[in-house]
Amino acid sequence: MPAASGLVYLLLKHQQILAFSLNLSSLTLHDIEKYCYMKEHNER
Repeated sequence: MPAASGLVYLLLKHQQILAFSLNLSSLTLHDIEKYCYMKEHNER
């Protein structure tokens, strides 16, 4: 499976970039959740 090996190689090669992207995504999701919670809380 050369395609799978290439994919694993790319994942390992760009591990730091992927980790940074995941952190950015989780931060954004956290901000969205907090915003929705605040909005819902203010409507009451």
